[in-house]
Amino acid sequence: MGYKYEHLMKLTANELHNHCERLLKKGVNPLLVTSLKREVLTNKAHRKSTRAHGKQLRNQWRVIMSALMAEKKAVRSLLLYKHSLSHEERKAALEGYMLVIEKVEAKLKEIMTTAPEPGKPALTPMQYDNTKKHWVDYVPQHIKDRVCLLFDAIPHHPRQKVKHPFPRTMPEEQHAKLKARLIQRTEKDLRRAKQDALLNPDNEETKAMVEKITRALESIDKLESHEPVPTTWHGLHI
Repeated sequence: MGYKYEHLMKLTANELHNHCERLLKKGVNPLLVTSLKREVLTNKAHRKSTRAHGKQLRNQWRVIMSALMAEKKAVRSLLLYKHSLSHEERKAALEGYMLVIEKVEAKLKEIMTTAPEPGKPALTPMQYDNTKKHWVDYVPQHIKDRVCLLFDAIPHHPRQKVKHPFPRTMPEEQHAKLKARLIQRTEKDLRRAKQDALLNPDNEETKAMVEKITRALESIDKLESHEPVPTTWHGLHI
């Protein structure tokens, strides 16, 4: 996006002030100088906000996409492995599953990059649908049922690994990073809540908030690697 006076947006607040002072000394209309300064500051704030939203957008979608791409990689490796037992049934199930994964991938990429209306930024997962925490949630139930029937049709053989479609998992490294980040945010909220409780000892709401956030930290600590990690502790069912 292009901004008016973009060459001035790289200046610090002091540098912009000095630039405006020089314009005034040159005899430029003070109203024009004030308008220029206001527009530059407004544009800088808008650019900062846009970049922050873009970073948040990428980070939140990365959580969902990383789990999807890990599953896609796993299914692709299974398709390359030529199993002598139940080959046709196994191939049909994996190919059907891969087709669903690829359609979900295309759908999510479209959501990630499409603005809801002209001039508006694309939506984060929470903004798009806050009930969907994992890529599996973007697959309609009747599609899941069809794919599961294909996997159920594969004859089972002793010591043969069974593949279960639509696992609610994510890469362990990603899960650990998100969990640590959530704990850090929640501990910060807890410190603030405790401070409020100390300043307002007769307020029952502040005491209740401390207890609630404490329970949230306990729940976060118990999160297993197969469980989705919410962005904030408010996303926990406590």
